[in-house]
Amino acid sequence: MNCRKLIIVCLLLLAVCPLLGCPIIAGTMDSVRRVGLTASSRESLLSPALTKFHEALSWGDLGAALAMVKDEKRNELRDQFLRDKDKVKVIETSVDLAEFDSDGYAATVYITSKAYTIPFYVIQKTKSKQTWEFSLSDGWKLASKESMPE
Repeated sequence: MNCRKLIIVCLLLLAVCPLLGCPIIAGTMDSVRRVGLTASSRESLLSPALTKFHEALSWGDLGAALAMVKDEKRNELRDQFLRDKDKVKVIETSVDLAEFDSDGYAATVYITSKAYTIPFYVIQKTKSKQTWEFSLSDGWKLASKESMPE
């Protein structure tokens, strides 16, 4: 008899828990989203990564920007970032388009940036194409960056 009551209580909890927004289920779903286990969660994690990367470049925080670059590209992009740090000041960056591959582990991002070259202070618009790759251990990392013609 006690076992039957326990089973009924468990079934009722399972039925009612989703309706009440059970913290166990909600916490699990939030963790799945933050880790990037699904393609849609990986896609939603790209925007904050792009913001963090471009803000770091804009403020001249090369360490934070390079932390978001894949290891095999870090030396090449470090040299480029160091070369531009004292000459180019990026004042605005916007994402024109982000295209994800079918499983959501890679994205091609088209960026428009507004910047000026010191000491001329004339704002110029540039376009670039960036490839980002996702791993469950590291999140989104910049894999390549190339300038595009206007």
